[in-house]
Amino acid sequence: MTLYIQRVECELRRLRGELLPAQPGLATVRFEVQCRAEPADVLAKVKDVLARLDDIIASRPSTSDQNLAVALPAWFLTACAPEQTQQEAERWLAWWRTLPPEKQQEAEDAQPWSLPQWLHWMRPQQRTWYWFECDIAAGRELLLAVEVDGWPFPWGSLRWLFLAAGAASVAPGEA
Repeated sequence: MTLYIQRVECELRRLRGELLPAQPGLATVRFEVQCRAEPADVLAKVKDVLARLDDIIASRPSTSDQNLAVALPAWFLTACAPEQTQQEAERWLAWWRTLPPEKQQEAEDAQPWSLPQWLHWMRPQQRTWYWFECDIAAGRELLLAVEVDGWPFPWGSLRWLFLAAGAASVAPGEA
């Protein structure tokens, strides 16, 4: 837990503008983020959500999802899907299994995340990525770098955060 808190505190300092070296033992992975909205607005929204979350988790790592949700901005809560019932999840999975493999990924990408689902992947036991830096590139693109324990890693929570903030796509970029 201590290592996780150190990583979250480092991430929080970076989100607030400090230039810090890479954390020992972590690799840097780059992403290209295409935005529907203005890239600066998308970036500001993402950083705001992460900073609010990190602020609480750094001081109280076992804070309940309900208390975390209260701290998150309304736009993010609205973007999240309602939590599915077991029956709804089973029905969606049965439908998903009827799709050809190339369409399965598209269906997953189009599915908004619920808040409990997203918060689960932001918890110490699950989270594997931490903010490093993000720059606005030409057009409506952001160039993002995150620190990770290794590749591959689960990054759906990162992707959902950007999509909820106004990104059109998030894809691994070139090293």
